Amino acid sequence: MEQSQHDPYYKGYIADYRDGIRDGVCGKSAKATEMDITKLPIQAMALSTRAHHCLSQAGCTYIADVASLSELTIATMRNMGAKTAAEVAHWLDMHGIYYTAWSAYL
Repeated sequence: MEQSQHDPYYKGYIADYRDGIRDGVCGKSAKATEMDITKLPIQAMALSTRAHHCLSQAGCTYIADVASLSELTIATMRNMGAKTAAEVAHWLDMHGIYYTAWSAYL
């Protein structure tokens, strides 16, 4: 299936997410104020398959669900090792989601 330029995940980034991102096809600039990333599904996080699977099994559908997980839930997640938890924590930190239980894995 071919992705169109109107697909929000076109070319591996979230369209209209950060200032300075330009879509090479249509030339539009993205604005950070246009989108709240916590309302996006976890597929938008572009994590490894293991991390995505762990979060799905924990019942996370949106990025807000991931950010609200407790330390106990993170520690007891099946297949969620230190490297996978660090990957998720790093993604949240890079996108401005601070002071969560994931911060312990940075």
